[in-house]
Amino acid sequence: DKCCGPQAIADARGVAHALGIPHYVVDEADQFERLVIDYFASEYQAGRTPNPCVMCNEKLKFGNLWSKARALGCDYIATGHYAIIEHGAGMPSSRRGDGAAAPDARGESAGVDDPGYSYAILRKGIDPRKDQSYFLFSLRQPQLRRALTPLGRMTKPEIRKIA
Repeated sequence: DKCCGPQAIADARGVAHALGIPHYVVDEADQFERLVIDYFASEYQAGRTPNPCVMCNEKLKFGNLWSKARALGCDYIATGHYAIIEHGAGMPSSRRGDGAAAPDARGESAGVDDPGYSYAILRKGIDPRKDQSYFLFSLRQPQLRRALTPLGRMTKPEIRKIA
């Protein structure tokens, strides 16, 4: 499993070590079965086409895991989704016109300028072939306001070059 298997955990641990930041592993297997697998099976049996990734993001990544991150003193959660989340004070920055933003991994505007911002808008990533904004559509404003998606403004070749 590419995203959650032993190799992915080892890779994440190595990156965290290189960056000098702590790395934590949280076992959410029981919650995953209850909140994602059971949901998928129930929806499928009802004749609907469920999207387990949407449920995992909403209930686990931005639910249970976000609560654990807050308990550790984290202000944000960063994901590897190819999507853009713009942050602003009361209105999307593209409509405010003030240009206030913090740099992303390439030093370009990522749209986060203040941990007290009050509005976030979900947009497609710049690479239409890799866009994953649809996986995050069910997140509510409190979740979006504390989410960072640094890969959304980059293409896969740009990310590989940096990595």
